[in-house]
Amino acid sequence: MQKKRIILVFIAIFLVLAGIGGTKKVIEIRQEAQKERQVAFLKAHEKEMTEYIKKNSSDDIKVKYYWDTVERSKSMAFSRPTLSIRFDAVDKKKTKEENYYNEKNTLVMDTDKEMTRINGMWTTGTIIENSYMGK
Repeated sequence: MQKKRIILVFIAIFLVLAGIGGTKKVIEIRQEAQKERQVAFLKAHEKEMTEYIKKNSSDDIKVKYYWDTVERSKSMAFSRPTLSIRFDAVDKKKTKEENYYNEKNTLVMDTDKEMTRINGMWTTGTIIENSYMGK
């Protein structure tokens, strides 16, 4: 009788641990799918994002996105969610050293909750000096 109880306790412990492991895996799969959906959304709006960056930069730049840096965040309780992505805005007329400050900028997009449209965009930091700034 005692052996049966011990066996039942071990089986119960095993099932609990297996359930926890399975739950973690499900959460990881859901997060991965959400990340893929976010990247797909941004890739669908890549042209619009690039036009925004070029409009706020010098004319002759090449934009390189780092798709693995996409993040979704919400800053306050009632604020809309945002998506952000890191990018380089390389001025083709400048050397690598001169383009140092144009690397690893962040583009932030204000999206609706369902991620069906972009309401607005902004960058964190200066992209490239505009032509009206003497260049």
